[in-house]
Amino acid sequence: MSDAGRFDPALVAAGTAALDAMKADSPGLVLAVLISDDGFEVVRTPRMGEQDGRFASMASSVQALSEAVIHELQIGKGDAVIIQAASGVVIQQRVPGRSVVLSALFRTDESLGRCLVGVRNCTAALDAAISALPSGSSITL
Repeated sequence: MSDAGRFDPALVAAGTAALDAMKADSPGLVLAVLISDDGFEVVRTPRMGEQDGRFASMASSVQALSEAVIHELQIGKGDAVIIQAASGVVIQQRVPGRSVVLSALFRTDESLGRCLVGVRNCTAALDAAISALPSGSSITL
């Protein structure tokens, strides 16, 4: 079940456009999900597949834990969380200054550098799109 109905349609549209652009630019992208800090899925690409909320919830927890570790160790501001496995790489990055996080799964044949660039470009595009929304928007990010 998608949680998109709980979010402002302008955020869902901006997220959809940004994730679709990242998919077009990153052939190794398997899955990308925009997640709220409270663990709900805003939008994903591809738009089919498992949507029971478990991945969004776990990814949100990973993000919160990584930010707590960074704070505890006093090592500055976090950039990205990278989880490497035998069959894929997950990269998570907060949209700058927002309460949403991008989590993206890439195949291992995509270079880590290219994956990071794709995620950074996507979060920057999302930030710009959210900033450009009308001030009357109900987005409270």
